[in-house]
Amino acid sequence: MLKRILIVFVVAIASLSLAASVLAQQKPAAPEKPAAPEKPAAKEEKPAAKVEEKTAKGEVVKVSAKPRSIVVKVEGKEVTFSVPKKSAVKAGEKKIKLTDLKAGDQVEIKYTEKKGKNIAKSVSKLEAPAKPAEPAKPAKPAEPAKPEKK
Repeated sequence: MLKRILIVFVVAIASLSLAASVLAQQKPAAPEKPAAPEKPAAKEEKPAAKVEEKTAKGEVVKVSAKPRSIVVKVEGKEVTFSVPKKSAVKAGEKKIKLTDLKAGDQVEIKYTEKKGKNIAKSVSKLEAPAKPAEPAKPAKPAEPAKPEKK
């Protein structure tokens, strides 16, 4: 009887060791493999989602030094733009400070939208439009000629 128990015990241990070696050689679970190809796919999406640069023209309503921002009336609506220090601020070809811009100045802003905010890439002060010449005043009508006295 002791011999039978020993044989059953040896067979059980052999079976367990064989099962353990088979399980250790199995490939990783299927969900882990697709995870690796997904990372390159995510990288491909980033270049496809290029940030579109937009342009806005309008009249300056307000300029703030801290935080660096400018409010511009564009097509009848006031729009706020954040102006990072690295953004170019110019009047013609000359670099100027953001605070050199005043309410009423005409500007053109090149910007992008990030997380719902308008971030200015450049702010250009436009030349003030020339005032139209005043219409000429009509000349006074000529007075009738007076008869000559003899």
